[in-house]
Amino acid sequence: GRIKPEDVSAGTFTVSNLNDGGPGSLQDALNGSNSSPGLDSIHFSVAGVINLNGQLPAIIDPVVVDGSTAPGYVPCGAPVVALNFVGGGGAHGFLILAGGDGTTIKSLNIRGFSAAGVSSEFSSNITVQSCYIGTDLSGNVAIPNNLGIFLLGSPDCVVGGDSCEGNIVCGSLANGIAMEQGSHRTVVSGNSVGLGADGVTLMGNGLEGIYAFASDSLKIGIDSPGWGNIVTGSGAQGIHLNGGGTGSPNALIYNNLIGTNGSNSGIYGNNLNGVFIEGGTSGTRLGGTDPLQANTIANNGLNGVQVDTLNNRNLIVGNSI
Repeated sequence: GRIKPEDVSAGTFTVSNLNDGGPGSLQDALNGSNSSPGLDSIHFSVAGVINLNGQLPAIIDPVVVDGSTAPGYVPCGAPVVALNFVGGGGAHGFLILAGGDGTTIKSLNIRGFSAAGVSSEFSSNITVQSCYIGTDLSGNVAIPNNLGIFLLGSPDCVVGGDSCEGNIVCGSLANGIAMEQGSHRTVVSGNSVGLGADGVTLMGNGLEGIYAFASDSLKIGIDSPGWGNIVTGSGAQGIHLNGGGTGSPNALIYNNLIGTNGSNSGIYGNNLNGVFIEGGTSGTRLGGTDPLQANTIANNGLNGVQVDTLNNRNLIVGNSI
């Protein structure tokens, strides 16, 4: 039957096999968590690949799905549990809906999904950290999702963190990381978007590396060592801010490598602009006077930075372009 919380820690559910469903599966653990009010945890007593034929249960109650609990996981290392979609039709790796506010997805490999690896729709305070999204377990071979991480109407989220908490997001057929329609105050930091775990293998993403639409007060990179993003090999823009006519003010873009892995080799460029600002976006700060606020923007197919007309009060300072 359904997994029950263990006596030692009420609200903790353990995945004990790699099955698509049934007792001990990830599917059953998610069903158990959804039925247990409050913040629960899902741990893993098994490592390996979970082949999924359909959509996992949507998350409608907060949970920490923690792949770092699996045997063989090394802190700050690669995930040892993979979610691999082998079915037909549309499916997300994890779908977080209203009620799932405060959910964390951590240290998992999420690949091959026909929708998004992780999708949050009208939830908030979602955290995605230390995941390999769109690759194999090595982080260096692309197994694409349609989208990497997709936030829709989901404010106050965290995608990444420091250099150990950042995600590898590669190979997406569309956008790597997207924040749309009210995903305000989201922080995206420490991620490698388009570049493999080895820091050399280029996989890119099909459209934008990082895309924001009508979402205010975003932080893309933080002015602290290890908290910037690497954004390489995007089929369109590296970072794309679109105000959607609402203004989408006050984004901070700090400490990122855009179109380079740090070696400045031309193969890592994004296909169009490194950073593209449009749609009435205002108040963006791209770089700053502190060296840790500066972005390095190189090798991109069009401009390092393009700001369209009718976008006001956007400050570009201190960058290497």
